[in-house]
Amino acid sequence: MKYLSRNTVSLLLALSASALLTAQSRQDLRDAIANAPRNVPWTEDNVHAKELFNSGSDKIDPALLAVASAVKSKGIDDLETTAKEFSVQTDGDMVAVQLIAEDEADVAKLRREVSQRGGRVTTTYKGQVFAFLPPSEIASLGKVDELYAAVRPEMFYASEQDDEKGLPLVDGVMKIRADRLHKAGITGKGVKVGLLDFGFQKYAEEQAAGLVPAPAEAKAFTKSGQLDVNTQHGTACAEIIHAMAPDAQIYVAAVDGQVDQIILAARWLKAQGVDIISFSGGGHGGPHDGTSVMDQLVEEMSRDKHLLWVNAAGNEGAKHFRVEVPAGASGWIRVNQKADFIAFSPKVKAISLTVNWDDWGSDPNHPSGTQDIDVVLYHYNQSTQGIEQVYQSQTRQNGRLPPIEVISGEVPAGEIFLLKLRAVNVTKPLHVHVFSNLPALMEPVDPTGSIGIPATSLSALAVGAVDVTNDKLEPYSSRGPTDDNRAKPELSSYDNVSSAAYGQNGAPGRFTGTSAACPHVSGLAALFKSQGQVNDATALRGRLMANLRHPAQNDPGFGTGVTDVGTPTDDARTRTPGGPPTTSGLLDLPGVLGGKVNAESLDELRQSRSDQPFQVKVRLGRDGNPPEYQIGDDLRLGFTTAEDSYCTLINRDAEGEYTVLPLESERLEGGRKYVYPDKIRVTAPTGSEEFMFICAKERVNLNNWRRLADQGLVSVDIARYEVK
Repeated sequence: MKYLSRNTVSLLLALSASALLTAQSRQDLRDAIANAPRNVPWTEDNVHAKELFNSGSDKIDPALLAVASAVKSKGIDDLETTAKEFSVQTDGDMVAVQLIAEDEADVAKLRREVSQRGGRVTTTYKGQVFAFLPPSEIASLGKVDELYAAVRPEMFYASEQDDEKGLPLVDGVMKIRADRLHKAGITGKGVKVGLLDFGFQKYAEEQAAGLVPAPAEAKAFTKSGQLDVNTQHGTACAEIIHAMAPDAQIYVAAVDGQVDQIILAARWLKAQGVDIISFSGGGHGGPHDGTSVMDQLVEEMSRDKHLLWVNAAGNEGAKHFRVEVPAGASGWIRVNQKADFIAFSPKVKAISLTVNWDDWGSDPNHPSGTQDIDVVLYHYNQSTQGIEQVYQSQTRQNGRLPPIEVISGEVPAGEIFLLKLRAVNVTKPLHVHVFSNLPALMEPVDPTGSIGIPATSLSALAVGAVDVTNDKLEPYSSRGPTDDNRAKPELSSYDNVSSAAYGQNGAPGRFTGTSAACPHVSGLAALFKSQGQVNDATALRGRLMANLRHPAQNDPGFGTGVTDVGTPTDDARTRTPGGPPTTSGLLDLPGVLGGKVNAESLDELRQSRSDQPFQVKVRLGRDGNPPEYQIGDDLRLGFTTAEDSYCTLINRDAEGEYTVLPLESERLEGGRKYVYPDKIRVTAPTGSEEFMFICAKERVNLNNWRRLADQGLVSVDIARYEVK
């Protein structure tokens, strides 16, 4: 939670009076980090903060208490201003709260508490009650026995990028070569695409121009109840989906970004029977391991395999840094070997920073952070090389509240601010993520681990961004690994594309960010779905993953590859029903088994099978030791695992090329016999080939197979055969 220091107001007023603030360069930020004093000022005697902690409850987010306290002293007229300072959402004279029930059975009691206090419930989900309450009712929530915690609801944002490029515009639809399918009469007819977005300004204008279709159905979950609010972002996404799949039906759902709105919108889209949900948005207010409330929503939507969720990876690759904090750290934390600070220069007249670490406990629906980290923000004076504390965030992680600190407020654009981390109680190693939520130059930066929520979900097909004009990965495109070490994104597609929605005076504008890449994949999915060759979302996902162009740069930000209708070759697809073969480098396995796994690790694993901790079997449908097949034969494959496991099935041909075969489910039931559903055609080359069946008792990274084998977590079986 943030608190203004005594000198903040005068400092900001003085800075605002500056004639013209010059934009800083990255070298300026490096110089500030190098020249800032090591003897850092630290104000601990914040009476206001201590009063809040002492008079409140450890069940209640201090930010909510701060807003309630401010309204009590200043009056309700200051609610919106105060709430914005503490990143709390409002609606009229009430504030947004997320009430976490001690138990699912306590949800009804919490709903009644909201009504009795003059509030209103917007929705409930997974033991969480999303509501609006009068500020005067917040402090007494601590006395409600059925309440586990009251926190600020997470906000989600569009994954559009504000950087200007000055490059010519090229149509992403042509780059993907979707026009080939259009000419063959494949246009997405009969497919329903749900577009969940933050606003649809200019939609009627675009519809009149024929650039977007009339929505099959539309519903606003915004506070205003309107579709054409906030932004034209959703309209730009609709343009791309319509251009990719001109005969697909589009179902439109608008939200402001509150998590309860997104839950309601997703459920509504599901009820409309959509085949695909396209969501070009994300956030960072939860665990980055696929277990957040929004991740659980994606899993719920995807569970029956009728719906594919396509999600923008996020644009925080150049606005993120991950700090590794060792167990036993105390006091000021070094950012890395060269720096004590993380530097920011806001591009707008505000700053908003989120610090999030992996200490959510065993149940993210009941966050139980015990590892306590505080954050402090300083203003850096380039003339004197001095610093002055302006904000601090000191939520007490005491076993009940989330492991998150947030700093936000109005500041002059172009100045330099330095962030410092302070360990209050750290007893185990932590991954600490620092994000800038608003446009700002940041130093140091590291895209590793910057993937947004819910692109972190196991079922979400996360999409990175590639510049359509030069095929280069956008530096801001977010990527994994997730905090449970899964590779993300799965694939990438094009941004920096022509957009009428972002145009002015009749001239087209440019749509950049993973927000633009995401609807390209959603539109392509609609084309593949309309071909009638995929029966469910799993098969549709496999088809998208099989049709990729593989860039020369070995950058995980691309995912497995870039969308392209023209690849892979028919030979690669008929060898097995999986994706393109790999002989070296990284192989794309399910995220629960490590995502991108080195092919050398698989070679070592297959050669070192011994002491299997539990039995797994893979068998061919033909007798022989080994069985023999002719080129052109079809083979059948069966497999089973003795224990519930995460599994993958991989073919290794006579030339040592690996190909992953997509399974209907990554989690297989122990004792059940499975038969691979698709026909597998035997192709050249001739020689000895094999199928490798790998299973793990829990989520693992097979790059570390030796340690996993020692722990008894992984079993492998191989079925060999000869191609004549």
